[in-house]
Amino acid sequence: MESRKHVDAPPRVSVIIPVYNAAPYLRRCLDSVCGQTFRNIEIICVDDGSTDGSAAILAACAARDVRVRVLSQANRGQGSARNHGMRTACGEYIYFVDADDELAQPDAVERIAGMMDAQSLDLALFDAETRYDDGCEHLAHLVRSGAYVRRHDYSAVRSGMQMLADMCHRREWTASPPLAMLRRDLLEKSGIVFPEGFIYEDNVFMLRVFMAAKRATHVPWRLYVRKVHANTTTTAAVTIENLKGYLFCWQHVRNVLASDKDRRLPRRVRRALESCGRRFKWHVCNVARRLGEPLDSLYSRIPDCDANDLRIALHVSFTDKIGNALQCFLDNGFVYTVRRILFGRRI
Repeated sequence: MESRKHVDAPPRVSVIIPVYNAAPYLRRCLDSVCGQTFRNIEIICVDDGSTDGSAAILAACAARDVRVRVLSQANRGQGSARNHGMRTACGEYIYFVDADDELAQPDAVERIAGMMDAQSLDLALFDAETRYDDGCEHLAHLVRSGAYVRRHDYSAVRSGMQMLADMCHRREWTASPPLAMLRRDLLEKSGIVFPEGFIYEDNVFMLRVFMAAKRATHVPWRLYVRKVHANTTTTAAVTIENLKGYLFCWQHVRNVLASDKDRRLPRRVRRALESCGRRFKWHVCNVARRLGEPLDSLYSRIPDCDANDLRIALHVSFTDKIGNALQCFLDNGFVYTVRRILFGRRI
């Protein structure tokens, strides 16, 4: 890590790391960021009310590296922590790293920032490799090893809406802020922040980014390491918060489509958003089934203003079932689809 010294040049890249009880992974994460060959960065770590020793690790890192700033707040969730970091960021570009992951290569930031400069991009996308913690290989059915790798070519610069349509058409769109570098002006001028009070907030954030970006591209570089362990949002047992999060995502997409009364969105973009909406609705139904509660009980645990939307989301028509089966077949193949139809999802 870099010794403490005065840094005159303003940072080009603001790396924002939300931290909540990530002590087992945090040192490797910080080492991978502080050790980047691109030195002109600020590293903003937001401690979201950790109770496991993460705060001490952050303080030690900040004492060794002048580029590290530690912000603290009461536990309000990842979206709130990221927003806190964005409000204090000074870099031309914004890049998010999760505290339990790490950068795969020491020149990752340099390569992406260089691409942002060379092509005047608002949004640069790349890929990640997936690593399973010891004893967590059984979670591969929840997070596939190739889940964060796009197989098709998206290197031509296009608008974010076109990128969204192209990736959704090939079933390769994923909402993962750590797999994107963003121009800070894009976020500020468009008023894009993370929704707070929900999980899966990154879905809504990234949809807004794609819809606003004028110049975007993707490179098939695996510059990030996505770690799979037992206590992530993806792998932990579902709760009512999962239901609220997916319902919020579905409501957002539905509102975007409903507000486009003049049909200003290109047809392919509308189809992409409709595809995202179907996936969120499917997740709402799946989480509700896994919770195993009577519907009246679920409705009572959702704010009154959202209860009617939940009723609508949980209504699955025959057409919806056919569409879900087709999507399952395209994503997972014939054998898996038949097994799902006959026996349901293994929980």
